[in-house]
Amino acid sequence: NNKIPTAFSPNNDGVNDFFKPKQDNLTEYNLEIYDRWGNMVFKSNQISVGWDGKMNDISLEIGVYIYQIKYTEFGNDILKQIQGTLTLVR
Repeated sequence: NNKIPTAFSPNNDGVNDFFKPKQDNLTEYNLEIYDRWGNMVFKSNQISVGWDGKMNDISLEIGVYIYQIKYTEFGNDILKQIQGTLTLVR
């Protein structure tokens, strides 16, 4: 069961400072985040590493971003893919 937030607020207040799905028991994982022009702004293959709203250490603007997650669950070799949008607020 995937739990993916729809918004996050990377303002260093200790609450919702990172975008990352809540998922256990994955054997493969790849997260990519794109801006509205299709430019990749973040990539990770570690479920414990979330996006902090920055690219090259520069805070990106408030707005809607697109995420794509590819993953394989433990005990199931089928590669699954989820796409959606998330809102960066401050």
